[in-house]
Amino acid sequence: MIARVRQLLMAAVALLMVAQMGIGLSPVAAQSEAKDQAEATLNLYYSAIDAYDYETAWNQLSKAWQKKQPLDDFIDGFSNTAVVGLSTGDIRLVSGDVVIEVELTAWMNDGTIEGYTGSYTLGKEGGDWRIVSADITTVDYDAPPTRLCKLDDLSFSFGDWDAGAGNRYGYLIATGTSEDRCVLGGVPRISVVIPGAKSPIAVSTGEAGAPPQVSLMGKGVEVVAPIRLANWCVEDGESLLIYVEVPGDTWKAEAGDESDLSIPPCLGDPEDPLFTAQGFQDPFDVTDN
Repeated sequence: MIARVRQLLMAAVALLMVAQMGIGLSPVAAQSEAKDQAEATLNLYYSAIDAYDYETAWNQLSKAWQKKQPLDDFIDGFSNTAVVGLSTGDIRLVSGDVVIEVELTAWMNDGTIEGYTGSYTLGKEGGDWRIVSADITTVDYDAPPTRLCKLDDLSFSFGDWDAGAGNRYGYLIATGTSEDRCVLGGVPRISVVIPGAKSPIAVSTGEAGAPPQVSLMGKGVEVVAPIRLANWCVEDGESLLIYVEVPGDTWKAEAGDESDLSIPPCLGDPEDPLFTAQGFQDPFDVTDN
């Protein structure tokens, strides 16, 4: 379940730290670890973009790249982007850098779909792998990729909840309801409101961590988005409504009420609740198998 995901993430972090230190690795193993670490950086870059966590994405760029493209300009460049799907290909070492072949598909908020192919070069900077340069060109599709899902194509529910250190961990389940195929990816936006209130008591923010990929949806197909709550200062028994937005659709869908949530304890400033969501992903990524 979600606890298993945290264990896997902690193990991955430990592996990346060892890889960076290069302790006790043979030359072949060190090269393999360098490739894995560089690919992890590129995956984090696009995972953060899909989570609208543009500062985390920008921080994966080299200092020279950041100097040429300040954060505000970087954010502006994704103003019309709903979801980006990343597929990596050949990964090779070149003079100490790592070159990763990629294919990218970008679904835009205006309904257009753009394709790209090429490579990224990553190098070490301050002990960390950073994106140094890109050689990317556009792709002309013979047939356009599958469209993004709209709320009319989906229904929503919530999975089981887990708890730890004042946090509540769960996941939003999106189920395909349409015979018409569509793709779903990126991070949902979940808002929780008290009926009749002027503003939500909490709105989720994106959190990087999900694979930067999309899922092909059809009737009965399920994907999940891990969510985390902490420091919710609401009255016991308070009536609540939950709404969901998905990338590429400007509408909201009602997804549940207070019975679907596990409310965490109030630990501090009631004006500062924690509410994060990761991107949609296949259920096996967040369950014990």
